[in-house]
Amino acid sequence: MHGNSKVGAFAEALAEAVEEPRTMWDAMVAQFAATENGGVGLLGGFLVGLQKRNAALADELLDGLVEHPALAPWYPILQAAVVIDEKALGRLHRALELDQAPIMRFYNLAWGRACENVPGPQFRDLAVAIARKPDGCSVALEIISMRLHSDRELKREPAPEVREAGRTILDAFEFHRKDGRTTREDYELGIVARASLGRPDGASVARRLCRRFLSAAANHDISGYDNDDLLRALL
Repeated sequence: MHGNSKVGAFAEALAEAVEEPRTMWDAMVAQFAATENGGVGLLGGFLVGLQKRNAALADELLDGLVEHPALAPWYPILQAAVVIDEKALGRLHRALELDQAPIMRFYNLAWGRACENVPGPQFRDLAVAIARKPDGCSVALEIISMRLHSDRELKREPAPEVREAGRTILDAFEFHRKDGRTTREDYELGIVARASLGRPDGASVARRLCRRFLSAAANHDISGYDNDDLLRALL
């Protein structure tokens, strides 16, 4: 991780200094496409620097990633590295429609405050679109929980649409047997449940969530010990 941050910082500085950024970008993309198991840290850092210097060109390059033969599977990671604005939201929805990027790579939208300033309605629509994909509910849950975490740190009241997205994801959430994400997922469920279910419009969702919880516990799929954050939030 430390090495990746150094690579990103170098690439960011390079993008702000190089005379022909498009030529440099094309060369890096060609190298990436020719390299087996390559990483995208250099490309992400370059986009960060380029967006500061020439936002229009950065947008143009990002537009080309959504259907790029080598980079479309990595597009969510590269998009999460830079500012997510209206154009970026359109690309993200397009990427979800094309289904070329593994849904797990959309986890990057939860990290680094990537979605911190996305307006409420657009944030809701993106989170719900991600949740509708196979295995997307857990991804959307983390994105929403991190947005709520940012709101709390900024002492900012969550947008109504963020709470709405939380209710939608909680209503769709299916409990499953314990795995490597169980503890993290319980923490996220607790954050989202506290923010989304405490008002009258959350009562029916809470009721259905409790019923699914009891059913999963009765089938020994889950345990209350593994879901203490969620249980506290519900109570």
